[in-house]
Amino acid sequence: KAFRLPFSKRLMSKLSSYWWLPYTVIALWIAWVLGVIAQGRGWSVIDFSKDLTLAGQFGDAFGSLSSFMSALAATGAFLALRHQREAGTETQKVAQRQSFEGTLFHLMDSLRQKTQDIVILTQMYTETDDEGGGYYDRVELKGPDAFDKFLENLTDNIADSTKSLEDVFLADSRDQEANFSHYFRLVYHIVIYIHDHEAIPDIRDKYRYLRLLRAQMSAPEMLTVLLNCLYGGGREKFLLLASDYDFFQHVRESDGPIARQVRDLIPIPADTVVKLQNSQAVRRVTG
Repeated sequence: KAFRLPFSKRLMSKLSSYWWLPYTVIALWIAWVLGVIAQGRGWSVIDFSKDLTLAGQFGDAFGSLSSFMSALAATGAFLALRHQREAGTETQKVAQRQSFEGTLFHLMDSLRQKTQDIVILTQMYTETDDEGGGYYDRVELKGPDAFDKFLENLTDNIADSTKSLEDVFLADSRDQEANFSHYFRLVYHIVIYIHDHEAIPDIRDKYRYLRLLRAQMSAPEMLTVLLNCLYGGGREKFLLLASDYDFFQHVRESDGPIARQVRDLIPIPADTVVKLQNSQAVRRVTG
């Protein structure tokens, strides 16, 4: 991205190109004053006579100078107004960007809090002796650990079932609807907020903010969101939009058997451009 000076420095740079203007005005004014004084004292620059009436004629001859000064004043006022408008536009853009970032970071804080509020109950076996004796405790797993446990349970349920991954995921996610429904909606609305906001028309800025969102999410979270996009409520809108920004690029086959199964199902950005342009649900911003 091209480097740009701050607005105040750019303004001073523009004004510096007119450095000669004040010196020219001052020089013309001094010449006019000296000419009138000299004419009044009889040192005529016209015919060297000592007729004071020529001083008035000489002064009247500088009526064009007055017109020139008025034109300079009008030009200066116009330049000042134009620079003021540019300053106002720049200030408005900065204010819009700050407002956008404030809302975005608030949404990301809400997502972070919602992640920590997700709880999955499980049982953990504790051995009490060397012969294998022990007992089970109910344990609450929160945040990224809860997502990890959800995927672990999903993997086990797939192995024990003849149903497809889609059917098992839909069944398991319904059991965890109280945990995941609000989380999925919040992630989608953050992405669409970045995608649609007029304060960041540059597509590169949109990628940068989406990378911040992605960096906040753990690998189990990303995989769970991807499953919701492929099989759940996000398949109609979120999948195309997220894929166009390559949102799931860090879902790796090394993340487990489920990741290996769905990694190739992610639409590549080139395949989603036409669909996004034709979609009435999502408006693509090309920057």
